[in-house]
Amino acid sequence: MTDTYDPTAEERDEQLTQEDELQTYEDDWREGDLSEATIDEHIEAPVSLGQERQAVRFLCAYSHLQVEAEQVAAAYNAEIQRLQLNATAEAAKRDGRMAWLSQALAGYYHASGATKITLPYGTLSQRKQPERITIEDIDAFCQANSGSDLVRTKETPDKKAIKQHIKADGEIPDGVEVERADPKFTITTT
Repeated sequence: MTDTYDPTAEERDEQLTQEDELQTYEDDWREGDLSEATIDEHIEAPVSLGQERQAVRFLCAYSHLQVEAEQVAAAYNAEIQRLQLNATAEAAKRDGRMAWLSQALAGYYHASGATKITLPYGTLSQRKQPERITIEDIDAFCQANSGSDLVRTKETPDKKAIKQHIKADGEIPDGVEVERADPKFTITTT
């Protein structure tokens, strides 16, 4: 014989009442009963401990707003991706056309032998470019030239090490200020 729990009629009624209330909150939300005006009314007067029903109602609204925000963000992100793909495709077409035109104009410029050609829509010329420095092995170069003016050294505080030092010794180094953040209120919806 197994022990099974059989709720009393009163407990079943209580559970049904709670389920009906939750459905009412869902219906209130769908019908817009929890409008911005209703929410704004309660900003000045937060829900007190004796108003659990109101807190459940607000949590229901919060949960729905959270889902709605995620759906809106997903829709905007999808649209942004679509627009970025279109922009990339258009840019590729335009860049290809510009590259072809640039090559044709460069051929015209070099064939002319002139140093500068002025035309109605612009000027064709050549400019000297600055020299580029390329270092094949940065670590080896820095090691070989350490201490010279060819290598810069940048010193920055190590906040992780400072935090460990404070925890270990309890001593706060000069020039360091420790700010303790207030606890953060969180809401987790189901």
